[in-house]
Amino acid sequence: MNGLMASYKYHSFREKLSRLLRYKLVIPIKRSTHPPEFRARGVAVGCFWAFTPLIGIQMPLVFITWMFAPRHSRFDFSILIAFAWTWVSNVFTALPIYYMFYVTGQIIRGRWDNVAGFDAFSNMSRQMFMHQDLWERITSFAELAFENMGISLLLGSIPYAFLFGWLGYVLSLKFILHHKARNQSKPISLNDE
Repeated sequence: MNGLMASYKYHSFREKLSRLLRYKLVIPIKRSTHPPEFRARGVAVGCFWAFTPLIGIQMPLVFITWMFAPRHSRFDFSILIAFAWTWVSNVFTALPIYYMFYVTGQIIRGRWDNVAGFDAFSNMSRQMFMHQDLWERITSFAELAFENMGISLLLGSIPYAFLFGWLGYVLSLKFILHHKARNQSKPISLNDE
């Protein structure tokens, strides 16, 4: 009975998460009245900032990008869609994403002999949460990030930010155009009652 209950809770959580992601990420792209490129650029900007080691300030960075983007009309984008897509990196995905950045950064820096395994990386990053005091957590994180991992994280994130930004644009534009074409080909039925 416990296994059945756990399975139900898992499926219920998965369904709720799926609905939330669909509601926050997919539906705004479908329902926006803006041109497809405008929406796709929002996805691209959101994905770009999502794949940087800057969790916590990604949305302000989207806002700053949006403030300067209208000067270049070919780069104007939907800020709401961009905000939503920064959520790709979150509390649940941060550790594997940061590990991917770290390993890539170590390889870029030529430190093949100093590429830590995931367990070692996990232990290093867990150190910052061992302290109870907020100030100790912040200073521990700063030491860990800047002395041990910071440069590698930043360097390692650059290829992923550009890659996922570009993929976000291309795939969302394809999705939007496909959705638009499918909606235009549906016959309109009028009820004559």
